[in-house]
Amino acid sequence: MKCDSCEYGTKDLSVEVCNGCGASLRQVDGIEIGHCFDLGTRYSESMGLEFAREDGGLDHVLMASYGIGVSRVIAAVIEQNHDDRGIDWNSEVSAFDVSIVLAHHGHEARNEARRVHNELEESGLDVLLYDGQRSVGERFAESDLLGIGLKVVVGNNYLEDGELELETRGGEKVAFSSRDMIEEVRGAIR
Repeated sequence: MKCDSCEYGTKDLSVEVCNGCGASLRQVDGIEIGHCFDLGTRYSESMGLEFAREDGGLDHVLMASYGIGVSRVIAAVIEQNHDDRGIDWNSEVSAFDVSIVLAHHGHEARNEARRVHNELEESGLDVLLYDGQRSVGERFAESDLLGIGLKVVVGNNYLEDGELELETRGGEKVAFSSRDMIEEVRGAIR
């Protein structure tokens, strides 16, 4: 349950009124990524960690901890960023900024794909090059499955017109010349 007026939230589904401001609460989906642990006096006793009460006596400190689970964070990012083709990482968490998909098996296209890869890496981007023994369709599908948001396609357009193609995860395509590559790719990174 969540309050839209003051951002108060609770996991108790029977509560209908906000404890903070009195507004109505509404049910929302949530993803728990952190946990609170009640440690009691287990560690404070072993460390001799005490505090003085008002009456002068001593008590062991009650301890707790709050932890964020890395695996839960990854699951939350995936839950919020996916489509029918798989994970759609954003630039903050993606392992790669762009993939280079070689869409032609000829040597000229392969050499251009390697040049594009090297130039983009030298500009500071993290780049994945697909030029192995996979089919063209497998290269596109694997890039989508890995959740890489941008593809630079080196294929027939390059061989015929000298143009590369930038394809977004949403399917938008832009043709551009090699000299504009870094500007085009950097401008499309989300």
